[in-house]
Amino acid sequence: MRKLFACVAVLCAAGFVTAADEIKLADFKLKAKDGGAEAVGLNDGEGKLFFYVVGTATAEVEVKADGVYAFNIEFSGDRGEKDLPKVKVTLGGKEVEKEFLLKQAEPKVYTFKGELKKGKNTVEIEFLNDSYKENEYDCNLYVHSVKYEPAKADDKKDK
Repeated sequence: MRKLFACVAVLCAAGFVTAADEIKLADFKLKAKDGGAEAVGLNDGEGKLFFYVVGTATAEVEVKADGVYAFNIEFSGDRGEKDLPKVKVTLGGKEVEKEFLLKQAEPKVYTFKGELKKGKNTVEIEFLNDSYKENEYDCNLYVHSVKYEPAKADDKKDK
């Protein structure tokens, strides 16, 4: 067992094993499309961003080198009349997912890959398909976490 821990420590020190960096939810700048600032925000108690209306969450990340990065974003949502929430994901100013439909309402991590340049880059998540009918349905999006790391050759999008 000691040998295993020693090997892991050596690999980490050599840069072969890297832990994902996390963007703190509080670091996202939030904006509702049509005003309604109280309908987009951070629920600290539940540890998630909420979108009750169409809106965006934007944050900056600083990377040490040019390359392809994998962003693991944990989403959940409430179904609208027909669909679960749809999101657009933009990494480093480039749209990597135009209209991604969540696969389930419960929290699930989805992976998006994008090419970033060394230095500061933006990450933007946009909720696209708000729908609401009193006492019938209300499509909402929740973001639980955003983590990123250099992409591995075998990383695939989770679609």
